[in-house]
Amino acid sequence: MKKRVVIFGCGYHGRAAFRRCLEKKNFKVINWVDNNTKIQGKFLFKKKIINLNNLKKLNFDEIIFCGKYLKSQISSYKKLNLKKNLCIWDSFKLKPNSIQLKKRD
Repeated sequence: MKKRVVIFGCGYHGRAAFRRCLEKKNFKVINWVDNNTKIQGKFLFKKKIINLNNLKKLNFDEIIFCGKYLKSQISSYKKLNLKKNLCIWDSFKLKPNSIQLKKRD
C-alpha cells in the first residue's frame, strides 16, 4: 500500500522530493504545504498547496521536509502536535543518480 505523503516546501528541493516519490512508487503525494501565502490555494503538479494549519484536516501518513528552511518548517509543524511520521530529505537524499543525470542529457 502506498504511503500518503505531504511535501513541505514547493521550491527546488520540494519538487525534487516530488520526483523522487514518483520514482519510488510507494509514495502518493496528496498535497503540498508552503508558508508563502501567495501560492497557497494554487496547484503544483496537480496537487493543491495548502497552509500548514490545514494539515489537521488531512488524512496522511508522513510529511516530507526538504530545502533550506528545515529548522523553521519542523518547528512550525511540531506546534501542531500531529502524530505523523516526519521524513527529512536533505540534498544528499535528493541528489540524482547517474542514470537520472544521463536521462536529462
